[in-house]
Amino acid sequence: MKFIDDYFVQKSNFILNDTLKVDVLKHSGIFSKQKELAFTDGLFNATSLTDSLLIPKKQTQKKKNKIDKELWHKFQKEGWTNVSGKPGIILPESVIMAAYEIFYLANSNLAIQAAFTRELIKLLERHGSSKINQMLLPLLNSGDALGVPILNDTVSLTANPKDDHFEISGKLTDVFYFKPQAGLNIIQLVTARIDQQSIGIFAIPYYQLGQKQERSNGITTSDQTMAPENWLIGNLTYNKAKGHLLTTVASPTELSELFLDELNHQLSIFCVATIARLIITENSINQSSNNKKNIAVQHSDFKSTLYAIYEGLKGAVLSSSFKYDCKLYAGEAQADHFINSHKLTSIILKLYSSNIAFDLIRQGINHFGLSMYSDNFDMSQQINKIIAFHSLGNKNANLAQAAVHNLIKNEGKLISSILGDYQNIDAHQANSPQLRSAIGIWLEYVGGVILLQDDMTNDKDLTSWQLFAERYTMLLGNVIISYHLIQQALESEKQMEQIGVNFFNISLEIEKNETVEKLFQNVLLAEHFVHNVLTLQERQIRILQKKSGILF
Repeated sequence: MKFIDDYFVQKSNFILNDTLKVDVLKHSGIFSKQKELAFTDGLFNATSLTDSLLIPKKQTQKKKNKIDKELWHKFQKEGWTNVSGKPGIILPESVIMAAYEIFYLANSNLAIQAAFTRELIKLLERHGSSKINQMLLPLLNSGDALGVPILNDTVSLTANPKDDHFEISGKLTDVFYFKPQAGLNIIQLVTARIDQQSIGIFAIPYYQLGQKQERSNGITTSDQTMAPENWLIGNLTYNKAKGHLLTTVASPTELSELFLDELNHQLSIFCVATIARLIITENSINQSSNNKKNIAVQHSDFKSTLYAIYEGLKGAVLSSSFKYDCKLYAGEAQADHFINSHKLTSIILKLYSSNIAFDLIRQGINHFGLSMYSDNFDMSQQINKIIAFHSLGNKNANLAQAAVHNLIKNEGKLISSILGDYQNIDAHQANSPQLRSAIGIWLEYVGGVILLQDDMTNDKDLTSWQLFAERYTMLLGNVIISYHLIQQALESEKQMEQIGVNFFNISLEIEKNETVEKLFQNVLLAEHFVHNVLTLQERQIRILQKKSGILF
């Protein structure tokens, strides 16, 4: 049995090919050489890579806190850390995110480091000077160095110009970071204040470049606490460390928009992979039980919720990545819509995905107890990784406030870009009563969001809205997840129509045809989520309408 179940890859293929129609991007010139190749063939390559390289190493590797240099180089040579992938395999960001879910399942330590390195390469290619890129990109593209963002929501370092570089000094406290290992250098991404008006984004090698021996670049560490795998929590002191300026921003918020907006997809797809690992664990526990039937009945509600959130969140993240692709390759007339939609959803999904992953783990512990500590899931490591991964940049509370701030800018232009997509869905499009009911209820909550948005836009006192920012962001997250489950269900019904399914006798059709069973499952998951998860948000709407709470 393969570790990466076909279900996860098939679901990615369904979302990318059938729901999003990702192959429409082939009209862009950058993909013109791949007319005959489906983008999702890249997922086959990713799965093959995990089976041949990642999984065997994961099973035999004893030192969890060390990166396997040989494995890292093999992974890098396949092109998954480069921006455009391996030569001849240029893929959209949405397909790459689907591949990274597989990598997180197979070897999350390596995949996290690959994701960081990839995002730094992207930043260098966009903002680095030719001189800086000649120094750093060969190290990163060859696998001889890792890229690591060391970002927080305050700027405590200073940068002073010195010849062709800057000297970075100061101290970062209680941050997640990596130390070089296995002969690999690390290129840190940090922020430092240049003057009162501007903040610089700097690339800083941990070791001096061009030296035969590993020599410190003025970076020391202290108060280390071991975090998941090779992550560390501690303090970093910079004593005139040689740094290379990539670009300047006026505030940490601009930094978030520049770098973290794109990293948000990686953070969210990591949580999707965490939920997938929980599915693997749930299936493993049920299969090993002596009383499978009773357990299946006992946990049917949790299982339905688990699968619904997995498929809905995955659809939302891949869709947000697809909008990122579209903003890169769409014409000017359409670009604004994709930019606005991607910007807001990436923020909402980062917060939503971490919160919902934590909640599902909690529910899993309630159902399965100590079984959650099995090798299949390793609950404690997963929790630590979510904390570490999502600690980058703004904390969730600040992120929620940033989302509310963006919602009220330009008279609600960002939220309008999302709600505009919802106008194309109507209950009459559904063939089954289950889906018609789900769409009807979901539209009521969309209406609630519209009313709240009007209140927010017209309210001069925004402080009270900021107090309830996380509630509102989670409400939006559940509405978005419902939308993507409904989208998948509508596409499933369309495919059932094409093969002549009689919806008035769907039970018999399911018995006769396994394909119908799989497709109709998407309808049932949409119904389950809307009826059992989304409807719980009614109280949140009432609280937000009243903006009632106890202030201390």
